[in-house]
Amino acid sequence: MQSNVVGHEAVGANMRKYGRDALPKVIKAVEVTTAQIVKAAQANHGSNAHAQTRYENRTTLLTNSMKSDPAKVVGARVIGKASANKEYASDVELGTSTSRAYPFMFPALQTEGSKLAKNLKITMS
Repeated sequence: MQSNVVGHEAVGANMRKYGRDALPKVIKAVEVTTAQIVKAAQANHGSNAHAQTRYENRTTLLTNSMKSDPAKVVGARVIGKASANKEYASDVELGTSTSRAYPFMFPALQTEGSKLAKNLKITMS
């Protein structure tokens, strides 16, 4: 599954504009955004979750396995990672032949990933 963050071209342009001083600020913005993605993915899994097409949290193991890693600089990119580290996380996210999908990470990425530009603006000021 791949998703693009809107505005990444502007990030590159701003990096060139602000120079090396911008890198720590970009790293911070990416880390804030990935933490927001995890927080959104962990939300709304109570007893009425299935009615909202969310998984119902029975043991908290999946929810507690979600984390964001420190951002990494790879070449000219700053990469953030949000993940769920239970072996069955992809089965819940994508579904199986016998179980419907209850996406949690992709919807969080869609809603919170778009906030990267706002987080960059805050950290760059």
